[in-house]
Amino acid sequence: MPSQTYPCQTRRTDFATSLPTPTVTLSIQVPPSNNSGWNFNGQSISVSVDVMTTIKAVKGRLTSELGGMPVNKMQLKSAAQGFLKDGATLAFLNIGGGTGVFYWSCF
Repeated sequence: MPSQTYPCQTRRTDFATSLPTPTVTLSIQVPPSNNSGWNFNGQSISVSVDVMTTIKAVKGRLTSELGGMPVNKMQLKSAAQGFLKDGATLAFLNIGGGTGVFYWSCF
């Protein structure tokens, strides 16, 4: 049986190959302290990742900088797309080609 190409996969791959570099630098703005014991100081954290990286993997990169906050307690939000789903890649969300600014929240 021949393999199928799904439209979302094609768009994601096309987006990734259209970029001058597959690396994206994300600037994540952490909210001020919420007295949770995690490292929330209103700081901005920069993370460089490949455009095929999932949102969940990006969150995993932030755990140590946020005092061990579990990935399942994190949410990333962009002004353009709202809350970003863990399983989505940056390419699927068309995030790339430079620096994106995301706002952090937790529950």
